Amino acid sequence: VARAFGLSRAEARTANAIALGLTPRQIAALQGISVETVRSHLKSAFAKLDVSSQQELACRVRALGST
Repeated sequence: VARAFGLSRAEARTANAIALGLTPRQIAALQGISVETVRSHLKSAFAKLDVSSQQELACRVRALGST
């Protein structure tokens, strides 16, 4: 995911976690970061992947087989 779309490692981890069905709150708890930081990663990933929802992001990531 990171290479395919130019995501940072943090953005790619967050995108993969969303594709696995985790919520931003769950991702934050697992990674030891704030929910606001997760949302920031998502916002950046949305822009880079040209999507506007977590569902679209998950579909795009799954299409690459990167989960």
